[in-house]
Amino acid sequence: GAHSNPEFIERRRRQLEVWLQRVTSHPELQQAECLQVFLEAEEDALEAAKASSRAASGRQGHWGQLLTEGWWGIRSYAGKSLGSVPDGVVDRQCDELKAYVGRLEAQLSALHKAAERLVRRHKADSTGMTELGLAFSQLGSNADNDLSRGLAAGLAQLGVTCDLASRSLGEQSDREGEQLEEPLRDILRRLQQCRLAIGARESAFLNSQAAASALDAKRSKKIRAVGGDAGDGRSHQMESEIAEAETLVRQTQAEYETIKDRTNREMERFQKVCGASRGSGARGWDAEPCT
Repeated sequence: GAHSNPEFIERRRRQLEVWLQRVTSHPELQQAECLQVFLEAEEDALEAAKASSRAASGRQGHWGQLLTEGWWGIRSYAGKSLGSVPDGVVDRQCDELKAYVGRLEAQLSALHKAAERLVRRHKADSTGMTELGLAFSQLGSNADNDLSRGLAAGLAQLGVTCDLASRSLGEQSDREGEQLEEPLRDILRRLQQCRLAIGARESAFLNSQAAASALDAKRSKKIRAVGGDAGDGRSHQMESEIAEAETLVRQTQAEYETIKDRTNREMERFQKVCGASRGSGARGWDAEPCT
């Protein structure tokens, strides 16, 4: 079948080699326990690790489910809504990075599609020339007299020429795939990872701002209650809620800062590897959220 074709196997081998080099050179992924198991474990240990991973994913539990659904951005410890993000508070750098990656991804996607069409066309031309050369060779093999033998020699030569042209087109198609189409696809994969990182940063920022907004609302509620007729029990409850909200603000802000740093490192790695320009609408990666 197609998957047993030597060219297919060699192409997949090169792709796996590139993937391994990228993962093992990644400063954060290279220390991951799952990567060490994948690279170093015996077959039995690898299968056991896979089974353990599948079992763990099937029993996320309460906090795992909250993480899947957005974690801090959905509910507080008490199960109440965190509230909305205050108007005018934005992570402008994140918005600029998102726009930058979106524009670059659209441009490279169009270029990659054009490269794919070019490779397919030359492969089709190579196949067509092979079939034409075979037809000429078959015609040339039907000689039964001197006149037809002369014609047959010419037809056979045409067949050889078609075969040479087919080989040249095939080699050209392979070079275009290896040097143009595959590198573009690789850059698009890297861009997709950057886009996912930016999306995670965007969510973490909204979560931290929503937590801060919820804390302000609880503090305002307590201030209003001071002038009212709130009993000691009610006052103690409000203080407890504020303490929980303050803890949540610290945790969501720490989560945002962690994801922000990772996003910036991913963008820097992308630009270093792919030579992307920093002057295409994205500012320095260390800008602060703006109000």
